[in-house]
Amino acid sequence: MIQRAVSADHADKINRILIHPGIWNSIADDFSGEPQDYDCYEIIQKGEDVAIILSDFETIAFIVHRVNGITWEGHFAITPEKRKVKFLLQEAEEALNYIFEKTSCRKLIGFIPEDNKAGLLFLRECGFKVEGNCTKSILQDRILKDRVLVGLNKKDWRKEATTNGS
Repeated sequence: MIQRAVSADHADKINRILIHPGIWNSIADDFSGEPQDYDCYEIIQKGEDVAIILSDFETIAFIVHRVNGITWEGHFAITPEKRKVKFLLQEAEEALNYIFEKTSCRKLIGFIPEDNKAGLLFLRECGFKVEGNCTKSILQDRILKDRVLVGLNKKDWRKEATTNGS
């Protein structure tokens, strides 16, 4: 079951997911500070502009925030031990349904490090399309890395959901 994060208890669960070494090391840059100093409670309190969605498994968080009136940027945070489990695509489908039905989102974009091949494959399986490349746009371990811009339009998601029998 997918639920929107609204409380300090939810923030604690999300913090545990995001500071997991298997996630923090791929999402943080050299300017992010220490993982134990991270607290997403302020982000949750922003309300409508941010939707942090948790699964029952406490190892997956889908974080989206409004870029403008129709475009939202999303981040899928999935701990390594859950990345190969069959329910992952079902969880993503539920989260995308929530995002497209319960927010003003009409286009969901994301940036993924170019060397995260498994993450890019997962996003493609969810219906995202590669829309561009942001060269030298993240500094990790003192190395400038490229990120791939991916996007999913609500109308394409509806078509994908219908095609897949959802």
